[in-house]
Amino acid sequence: MADSAIRMENVIDVSVDECEMEKTTIAINYNEDDGDSDDSSDEDESGLLTEIEKLEATLQTNPYLYDIHVALIAALKKSGNLEKLRRQREQMSSLFPLTEVLWLDWIRDEMNLSVSDVEKDAVVVLFERAVKDYLSVELWLEYAQFSIGRMGSSGENDICRCREVFERAIVAGGLHVSKGSVLWEAYREFEKAILMTLQPLDSDVTAEREQAISRQCNRILNIFKRQLSVPLLEMEKTYEEFEDWGSVEKRDPNVKFVYNKAHAKLKKITPFEEALFRAEPSTESVYRNYINFEMQEGEPTRIQCLYERAIVDNCLSSLMWEEYVNYLEVQLKISDVILPVYERAVRNCPWSVKLWQGYLRALERYNESSDKVKEVTETALAAGFSSADEFRELWLTYLDFLRRQINWNQDHDEVLELLRRTFEKAHKHLIDGFGLDGDFNCLILQYWARIEAKYCKNMEKAREIWNDILHLGHMQKAQMWLEYSNLEKAFGNAKHVRKLFARAMQSTSDWPESIAEAWLNFERDEGTLEQWEVALSKIKSRMKIIQEKRLQAVEQNATEEEAEKLKKTETVRQNVDGYAKCLGSRSLKRVAMKRKFEDLNEQTAKPNFTTDRDGFKIPRMPNQDRGVHKPSQRKLETSSKGSFEKQKAFIEQDSFRDERSVFLSNLSFDVDESMIKEFFSEVAQVKEIRLVRDYKGRSKGFCYVEFTEWDVVQKALEKDRATIAGRPVFVSKCEDKSKRTKKFKYSLSEEKSKLFIKGLPFSATQNDVVEAFKSFGELKEVRLVTYRNGHSKGYAFVEYKDEVSATIAVEKTNGMVLDGHAISVAISNPSQRKMQEKATNIDKPSLGGAQIRGRSRTQLTLLPRVIVKTQSTANDSAKEKSEKAMSNDDFRNMLLSE
Repeated sequence: MADSAIRMENVIDVSVDECEMEKTTIAINYNEDDGDSDDSSDEDESGLLTEIEKLEATLQTNPYLYDIHVALIAALKKSGNLEKLRRQREQMSSLFPLTEVLWLDWIRDEMNLSVSDVEKDAVVVLFERAVKDYLSVELWLEYAQFSIGRMGSSGENDICRCREVFERAIVAGGLHVSKGSVLWEAYREFEKAILMTLQPLDSDVTAEREQAISRQCNRILNIFKRQLSVPLLEMEKTYEEFEDWGSVEKRDPNVKFVYNKAHAKLKKITPFEEALFRAEPSTESVYRNYINFEMQEGEPTRIQCLYERAIVDNCLSSLMWEEYVNYLEVQLKISDVILPVYERAVRNCPWSVKLWQGYLRALERYNESSDKVKEVTETALAAGFSSADEFRELWLTYLDFLRRQINWNQDHDEVLELLRRTFEKAHKHLIDGFGLDGDFNCLILQYWARIEAKYCKNMEKAREIWNDILHLGHMQKAQMWLEYSNLEKAFGNAKHVRKLFARAMQSTSDWPESIAEAWLNFERDEGTLEQWEVALSKIKSRMKIIQEKRLQAVEQNATEEEAEKLKKTETVRQNVDGYAKCLGSRSLKRVAMKRKFEDLNEQTAKPNFTTDRDGFKIPRMPNQDRGVHKPSQRKLETSSKGSFEKQKAFIEQDSFRDERSVFLSNLSFDVDESMIKEFFSEVAQVKEIRLVRDYKGRSKGFCYVEFTEWDVVQKALEKDRATIAGRPVFVSKCEDKSKRTKKFKYSLSEEKSKLFIKGLPFSATQNDVVEAFKSFGELKEVRLVTYRNGHSKGYAFVEYKDEVSATIAVEKTNGMVLDGHAISVAISNPSQRKMQEKATNIDKPSLGGAQIRGRSRTQLTLLPRVIVKTQSTANDSAKEKSEKAMSNDDFRNMLLSE
């Protein structure tokens, strides 16, 4: 045993000497770097110092700029200022969780400079901080190797310390399917190295040494069996190595059983691992599918490891963090696991008030101190939420905690005073930050009044608080008076209730009927007949005044509307008069001749009745002249034959040309033929562009494009949704209009990467929308919805490259004020009913019952529904008969019947 201890000490001494030599080499490299920097030009050095000063000034203005922190650390490392570099890294670590790359860079720098035990202990502290931020197999492996390098003459204590680090590493990352095997193999190699030190130098083996060797072999075999029970990549090689290790253990059927079980599980999860390997950086949806599968299997440790892997790639997804902590609270319910996860969650997503609320409740649930809860609350308030609602929800959560800390059956004066001060502080914070909109409905003050009335039995204080509420702009709101009256009825007395109702009737303007009803119901339950009659009399007199005011308001509104209509009519008349004055005498003469011609037609037209032989007038039937109706001579003269032929040629469908044509829609109204031709210049040569216009020559927003070649249509269709003049264009096949199926161009389902913004100022441009939303992620498309004249409709669609950016943008911009307008931002999720109507676009029958004939939407058919139904039935039956084959007998009977 003494010989093995000496050999172990020699091995450790060698590793320590190697470590010291490495540090000496690195120190020399640092000195060489310093010499190189001395030889460098003064311009480079001054430029680096200027860059550092600029970055430091930027962080002083806003310390929450992550990229600036990273750039400053790189610049300080390049300058060689070690003290400033350490301070900057500490500052960044206090504000943000650091990535694996940043931690390894920091730790390796400190490892290279650590010589004494105190400096090495500082490196251990850095390792402990690093492994808490994110799951990192590389960090754990570096930690274990550093622990092995520190092994000295302590012998067994150093070995136990290394084993403890390895065990913690296995618990944290040993279930990582793609990387966990590295930790297992390093652990086995460490134990094998210890076994080598126990091997005897000669044939003389003592019983004590044989027992030590046996224990070490069993320890290695146990690591093998533990690893083989976990589904990991390349576990077949591990099993082969296990079979070669011991002749007895390889015949153990239990090891083979657990290996086969783990290998079968590996086959099930391999598709998910491959999906993660192929996925883009934002793999939230892929991880969620993987987690759902593991939840069906029901292994909490594997699910926790998978959540840890998910948040490494989606650390800014508050939804992923919420799902993680919810799972831990429901399944594990272990404070040592849940609280650190909450702490990491709020550091990654400080803008999520739901995570802060969950953290505060978890601290209370696991009996953390009041000072800790207060500290977390203050940190949350400094995080800077985007809306007053989020601040109010956080304050209410903390007030709930303080209220539950009070034991009303014991001495509670000190805690009650703290609760009252917190109520005042919360109300003042919201008013100072957001004005009266900070707590618009005064929920915090109402909460305070209920505490004073219910628990403190202090109705005077409660009434004082409610008077403050009413004077904060709620004096005319019936709902506030009803809340006040309910509190007074529950904890006050009838005298104050009646005074309260009388004040409410005099002050309320939006819904006084509710106050009257509540007052009469109170008197019906509590009062005498005389009190009920007094209340009724006051209500009637007040309601009479209110009705008179309402009538006056209606009359005033009607007068204003009438004046507005008269103003519009006068404006139209003036425009018409001005237009008439501008007409020449020739135009006036043409109008006069037209009227004369129409009067002549009216005089010579047939009367709408006939006279029988007795002199009675018989009305003419509506369809009597329909068969012989002829167009008027004026219409025939005014329509030229050439224009008719031209229109006919334009309307006819040419299927031969359609095969080499495409149809463009959703065009901007100012797009012309040259812009369309340039749009398809990369595809092929354009033969003809038919841009559809209205009678004034304005574009209708769609056109037909014919190419010279047949095989380029498919390439042209690939440009669907590309933009012309900043607007997405829909490119589709050119089909016969009668055969074309109408469908909606945009998605009818929820699009998690696309936002719907409404409430925009009408003066906002597309560039304004881009500037407001580009800071939250890479934009894919921004579409500002406009009228035909190009004016904004007040809403837009913003699509990001990934769902995480869209989620962050919703949380940060919903309710944001843009040019005096509070905008509403939400994930695009169109209403299914409305979108289906748009997608199908089925023509609906008119009010008369007949089908719309392509005329104006306001035109109605006046045929009775019975006639329409009879006609349609007759037509259907005639159609069925015409479709049926007729025999010779049928033809003969038909001719005879005629």
